[in-house]
Amino acid sequence: MRIIAGTLKGRVIPFNNRKFGNAETTQQKLKEALFSILGNSLGGSRFLDLYACSGQIGFEAASRGCSLVVMNEPDFERHAFIRRTTDEFGIGEIVRLYRLRAGRCIEELTRTGMTFDIVFLDPPYEKKSGGGDQYDTILGSIGESPLMAAGARVVVQHFGKNRIPENAARLVMEDLRHYGSTSLAIYAASG
Repeated sequence: MRIIAGTLKGRVIPFNNRKFGNAETTQQKLKEALFSILGNSLGGSRFLDLYACSGQIGFEAASRGCSLVVMNEPDFERHAFIRRTTDEFGIGEIVRLYRLRAGRCIEELTRTGMTFDIVFLDPPYEKKSGGGDQYDTILGSIGESPLMAAGARVVVQHFGKNRIPENAARLVMEDLRHYGSTSLAIYAASG
């Protein structure tokens, strides 16, 4: 996988799925679609990737000018990989790493007073119709927290046939886009 644009354009992220428990990573075309949706609004933004896995989404955000990128990955080996890659790319001054479960990470970030302009969620999901309780829970936690800056957006990557809420706490879905069997739901905070 490669970084698509920005200061790190063309850099390879040497993530080997087999070495990391066959973790499913975001496909390049879907990553392109995600950053096309986000547009040129990344310069100076604060970006949270709550389920970082390989770190590729956070690295792309850093490459495109975000002033702060927080990546959370609870798996020890994947977290260590993201740390090494952050060091190799020389972006340690804008990247902060956490190794917590998602709910605990939200609590910790809330405690520190951090706010974000963009929150990206790609939790592990089952590829079957229905399901989706984890989306209600995590979106509710984010929507009820003070983590979101004014005008912030939350983007959720999910299996297209999963049930995903239209509203969660103060989050309202403003767009839903389908890319093969995967979808991106875009939320904005109301009020």
